[in-house]
Amino acid sequence: MSTTTADTRSAARVLALALVQALALGLPDPGYITVSPWAADSPYVSTIDFQFDDDGEPAVQAWADRFGAPVDRRPDSKDRARCWVSAEFTHLDVRFKVYAHIAADET
Repeated sequence: MSTTTADTRSAARVLALALVQALALGLPDPGYITVSPWAADSPYVSTIDFQFDDDGEPAVQAWADRFGAPVDRRPDSKDRARCWVSAEFTHLDVRFKVYAHIAADET
């Protein structure tokens, strides 16, 4: 049986609030959501990754624009026909990363 502390409950509330607020903004919905718990060496309450489908570059751009984050484009080292587009930002002390694996000629 695990013990839940007040700090753990507080972090979980912040995480849930950040996720709900982010998803309620009317921005494109991710295909996948990954939530990672707080790590001792991280300045964030938690991290949330949103993955978009193959045609997800406009979705990544929309999220980046909303949160004032730059979009990073980098080639896929294993597949030259594809690249990664991503953006990272912080909301309520939660680090968000939005990304998509797209055809290289879309950039």
